[in-house]
Amino acid sequence: MSCEQPSPDQCISRLSCRPRHILNGMISISEAAKPSAIKRDASSSSIGLLDILPVELVQYTLHMLDFQSLSHLSRVSLQGNEVVRSLPAYRSLMEHAPHALAALGRTRLISLHSANTLYGTLLSEQYISCGEYGAFLFLPTCERCCYECLCRNQSLWVIPTTLARKCFDLTLSQLKRLPIMRSVPGSYFVGHTISRQRQLKLTSVKAAKELGIMIHGSTENMAETLTARRSGGMTEKEYHTFRWLQDAPLHPPGQDLSRLPTEGNVPGDDCCGMASIPFPSLLQNNTLENGLWCRGCDETFERYRFKQLAPTVVSDLVPPGCDAFRIFLGMQRRARSHAGFLDHITHCHGARENWIVD
Repeated sequence: MSCEQPSPDQCISRLSCRPRHILNGMISISEAAKPSAIKRDASSSSIGLLDILPVELVQYTLHMLDFQSLSHLSRVSLQGNEVVRSLPAYRSLMEHAPHALAALGRTRLISLHSANTLYGTLLSEQYISCGEYGAFLFLPTCERCCYECLCRNQSLWVIPTTLARKCFDLTLSQLKRLPIMRSVPGSYFVGHTISRQRQLKLTSVKAAKELGIMIHGSTENMAETLTARRSGGMTEKEYHTFRWLQDAPLHPPGQDLSRLPTEGNVPGDDCCGMASIPFPSLLQNNTLENGLWCRGCDETFERYRFKQLAPTVVSDLVPPGCDAFRIFLGMQRRARSHAGFLDHITHCHGARENWIVD
């Protein structure tokens, strides 16, 4: 008697999951952003000089504005409200990513990114830094990113402005040139657990490094300045933390970070998860995806952790020179698109152990 081939929906139902410890470890927003509720007739209303422009040009112009400006325009007049609500970017983000918009508002970053930039990120799937599916939004730069990069790429970290000033040797006036966000008090978990009940002023490591290079001339000059300051009462912990942050990559690593060699003296991320939030992707067919995690990879990681994986399996799955624990942990944390997930389970060891898929 032949076995029926499982359908894609059956495979996803049986083998996928959305782990709470990953999804709930970032910014938590209870109230999503909402559009204005004005619904009266706007035929006699006006948006001033914009009335004389073609609709296409008005929409092109308004897409360059940030959501805070669009919100203000929607309150100017009934016509302004109608024009804003007709924008594809505004409609899609309000419908599919209202919690991300609310998070941008709570962190005071809502005026930093244009509607067009946010919309472009919504329509994308892959994270350009490592090429994997990005299930999260890093708010300071509006980048789609994966969990592993949030953990290991310090360019996707945020730090208190006081630390940024010390690390990159900035004056108070220079510090004001950085985009500053306000943290949302709560508990966070991205790699490890932290609790921050006081609101902090934070900035991205990447932005601080770029400003430091602009001011000091080069990364080498910054490193020399740091070395010179080392003898002025700086602790060894501070020195190694500053060196790590100054080494933040400004260009995409172009590969899965779990496959890179293990580094020593890596400081902990004291603000992990405080600048990121789960973020969907909107496909061309108007299908919304939020990312799928593999139960098979989760089981493989647990079996490795408890030394229940055969050495031959470990050697097959771990590339030469890579740290096995990091590889299996990275597999467990990896989100995939619908299509990427269905392709993955055809060769996933854990998935095949649970349910053979040929």
